[in-house]
Order: sequence, then C-alpha cells, then structure tokens
Amino acid sequence: FVGTYGLAGGEAKLYLSTLADGAAARDTLNWYLSRVTSFQEMTRAPNDEGVIGVASDPLQGDVLVFRIGRYIGVLAGLKSPAETGADLVKKMIERLERLEAARGSAPAPPGK
Repeated sequence: FVGTYGLAGGEAKLYLSTLADGAAARDTLNWYLSRVTSFQEMTRAPNDEGVIGVASDPLQGDVLVFRIGRYIGVLAGLKSPAETGADLVKKMIERLERLEAARGSAPAPPGK
C-alpha cells in the first residue's frame, strides 16, 4: 500500500507492507535497516511486537520507520519525520492493532 498525505511539514508518502506474520515482518525490517545509513529507535512495544524509529535512507532521505505485528511501514518525504510524522504513524499503528484484533476474532476461512 502507498498513501500520500499532506502534513504540516509537507507532503509525505507512506509505504505499508503486510507480511505473513510478525517474524517475517521483523526479518524484513532488519533487512531494510541493514541497507540504510543510520537508524535511531524512538519507541519499542512490549514483547518486541513493534518499533518506531528514524532512518536515513540513501534514496528517500530521512524516513520514519515502524513495525507492528506483521506490518512494516516507511513514511518518506518529510523534512523532520520524527516531529511531523509521528502522529500519523501512531494513528496508523492504532488502526492496524484494531484490524489485527478484529482479524483474530474472525472465524478462519474454509479449509484453514
């Protein structure tokens, strides 16, 4: 998923990927972080279920990166992503948590 958002700091793009599970998301995020020039963790969820941080991406510049459960996201295009993008990322994480909670309470599809 790619979404474009108009924020006080300018226009930003949110790249969101859904992976098979939390372990796949963690591995994919670790792979991505091995390709950025720096990463500064801002917040970590209990039980290592999520993380938010700022990275310096060689192609996108400074980005806000997050992982929650089986989702990873990158918010790019802002001059100060930690300041101007944190609220958007927190709202996205809250929505993803609600989605996952609803998904967990839904019956399994036939044949699963």
